[in-house]
Amino acid sequence: RKRKSRWETDDAATPGAGAIVTAGSVPKELILPGGVKVSLPPALTGEPDPNDDPEVQALQRELTEVNRMLLNGQLDIPPEGDPRRSPSPEPIYDRMGIRQNTREVRAKDKMMKRRHELIEELIKKSPNFRPPPDYRPQKKYRKIYIPLKEYPGYNFIGLIIGPRGNTQKRMQKETNTKIAIRGKGSVKEGAARDPKYDYGEEEELHVLVQGDTQEDVDKAADMLERLLQPVDEARNEHKRMQLRELAALNGTLKDEEFCYLCGEAGHRQLINNDGNDRVGIGGCQQENMLMM
Repeated sequence: RKRKSRWETDDAATPGAGAIVTAGSVPKELILPGGVKVSLPPALTGEPDPNDDPEVQALQRELTEVNRMLLNGQLDIPPEGDPRRSPSPEPIYDRMGIRQNTREVRAKDKMMKRRHELIEELIKKSPNFRPPPDYRPQKKYRKIYIPLKEYPGYNFIGLIIGPRGNTQKRMQKETNTKIAIRGKGSVKEGAARDPKYDYGEEEELHVLVQGDTQEDVDKAADMLERLLQPVDEARNEHKRMQLRELAALNGTLKDEEFCYLCGEAGHRQLINNDGNDRVGIGGCQQENMLMM
């Protein structure tokens, strides 16, 4: 007979080795002293293991294979004459004259991009998946081309940047993104250039949006696409507000004046010193009727 421990009580319930744990009877997470949060494995919580999902297993197998090929330098480049071999693009060189888009570089970039996609998919689908130590979340980006050829002379850049860059800054803050104008014509002639910055002048004029999530990038792109739809000057409320903001920044803003008689904007109604005779300015209809 097993001896009773001094710390054991009569009503202590010790589950046997074959005890069955049902889903929901054990919490998925525990908070340890100091606020450390620990996730319990599915074997303890009774929850189904995400790793048993065939889709997750397929992603893990593909990630293992991609890691192996990158480690061994196997870029899977089709040989000469193979129909899978893509044509070479126009060469791009850096400032030192070294080509930046060789077939090997493009194949490795493609494989690294697929590796990142696999890791991000596994992070979404398997809570227990731990990304490799060298993994860094990639920035999401989107290019929106400015239709200058279709609408020459329309000030798209001014509408995007705004007075002293305030429109651009507001959109960046609201969407948690970075917005930059790049491409041909993005830098004024004679303006100073940062040698470390890529202005992308080999491309057509466009807006580059970068963010941590695709949702943020899409939100900023929606704002920009609305600004890239030309509006008649008389109905362009966005431009009118920008001009008003610029006047406020320059200290030249004047409140719009309204007529005391008709209540319409654009003209005033003045009273002479004697307080009797009214003088209309701007052709107020009510004033004309009074003076008849």
